[in-house]
Amino acid sequence: MSEINRSLLILTFKQPFLDWARSLDDESDDLTLASLNEDAHAYLIPELFDDSDQEEFLESCYEILFTGELQSWWLEETAWPQPRDLKMFREWFEVEFHSLVFDLCTIPLERVEESDEDDDDLESTNGLEH
Repeated sequence: MSEINRSLLILTFKQPFLDWARSLDDESDDLTLASLNEDAHAYLIPELFDDSDQEEFLESCYEILFTGELQSWWLEETAWPQPRDLKMFREWFEVEFHSLVFDLCTIPLERVEESDEDDDDLESTNGLEH
């Protein structure tokens, strides 16, 4: 087991996200917060140890996170809430930071790049690398 030079950010959905998801189609009426959060998304981020660093990081990347979460649920951007800001992000998501991340695997990490456009977004976000 080895410690890696990353921290971890976990996002879980709050009621406003659930309300939005349910509004998209009739098939989503049975969704619950528990079902939405069964497999919360986790993000490797630059090492952060202080609360002030966490706040600064979140201010610099909430748009990427918000977009990613909306996109993972519904691809049609015209249905996404507008305008989206940090206040709305905090209303829609619970953010959990973890400063220590350990790797229990012996095989090297592999990266799956989605698109060059996504890479450009990440490069410009507070030390995030791809």
